[in-house]
Amino acid sequence: AAHGHLVTLVFDQFVGPMAKQARQVSEKVLKVLPDEGYSIAVLNFGGRLRLMQPFTEDRKLVEKAIQVITDTNAMELTSTRSLEVNIVTDKAEPARAAFSKAAEKNLIAMARTGVDASGHNVDQTDRDHALILLNALEDEEKIAQEQHTYRTLAGLMGLVKAQQRAPERKAIIYITRNRDLDTAGKAMIKNIAAAATKASVTFYT
Repeated sequence: AAHGHLVTLVFDQFVGPMAKQARQVSEKVLKVLPDEGYSIAVLNFGGRLRLMQPFTEDRKLVEKAIQVITDTNAMELTSTRSLEVNIVTDKAEPARAAFSKAAEKNLIAMARTGVDASGHNVDQTDRDHALILLNALEDEEKIAQEQHTYRTLAGLMGLVKAQQRAPERKAIIYITRNRDLDTAGKAMIKNIAAAATKASVTFYT
C-alpha cells in the first residue's frame, strides 16, 4: 500500500522458559517483515497495557524493546505449609517498568508537542503515530470499566479503535500465554473482531 504498514507487537507478561519462547517467536516474525515500509510498535501487559517502543522502522530499537520484555529472572517461592502454593516473582520487572515509563514519557511529548523527550522535532507522521498509541493507552482503563472486561482485552480493543483512521495497512500481533475466558470474555473477543474488521486491522495471535 502507498501509505506503508503499521505493525503492533503486543506481549503478555512472561517468565522463565515461556519468556524465551516468546522472544523466539517475535524474532521469527521480524525476519519475515521487510526492512522498509514497516513501522513497528512494541507493547506489553504488565497489570495494564504498557508502551515499550513507539512506531519505528529502526529494527534495533524494536529488538531492544523485545529483549526488555522477555528478559526474565524468575524466583519461585513454595509455601512451607502447602507445596501446591507457589509464588513467582520476576526480578527483571523493575527494569521493565522503568523502560516503559521512559518510553511513555517520550510518547506523550511527541503526541502533545511534536517534540520528543530529547528536544528533537518529529515529523507529522511520527506525531500521528504517537497519538494513536497514546489514545490506546488512555482508552484501555475506560473500556475495562465500561465493559467490565479483562485489562488485556480492553487494551486490544483500545489499540484497534485508535488505529481506525490510520491510512496505513495495519496488523496487531498478540503473543499470548492464552487463558480460559468466561462468557463475557468470549463476547468481548467477538466485539474486538468486529471492531478490527471495521478498522481494517488484521489480528494474528
